[in-house]
Amino acid sequence: MTMASGQALSFASVRDGSLLPLRISRVHATGTTADSTLGLT
Repeated sequence: MTMASGQALSFASVRDGSLLPLRISRVHATGTTADSTLGLT
């Protein structure tokens, strides 16, 4: 993902149901196993 600041990040081993308080500008779809990701506004 790309943060609102422009920094690129990748997370590993995030538990199901986790809430990550992040400001994201883009989620990259390739090379991930992320399913059912929700964004709150």
